[in-house]
Amino acid sequence: QVAYDVASLLSMGRWSLTPFGRYEVFDTQDEVPPGFSADPANDQQILTLGVDAKPIPNIVLKVDWQNRSNEADSGVDQFNVGLGYLF
Repeated sequence: QVAYDVASLLSMGRWSLTPFGRYEVFDTQDEVPPGFSADPANDQQILTLGVDAKPIPNIVLKVDWQNRSNEADSGVDQFNVGLGYLF
């Protein structure tokens, strides 16, 4: 996972603007009991690219896109939007 606050380079005052990327590989059925077979849809790879913006330290708006793939070729990409408040 990588991220960097570029607002400090752009003289944006109190704002924080942080592009980020994350790559995950996992298989929730890496091992199964004898007599069972693993579902290839659980052998996943996920690439997430996005940005979060903090106009003030207690509020964040986050958007990202996820490229989801798996061994069953049934992965569905998704777009996410989030809003957070720390009180």
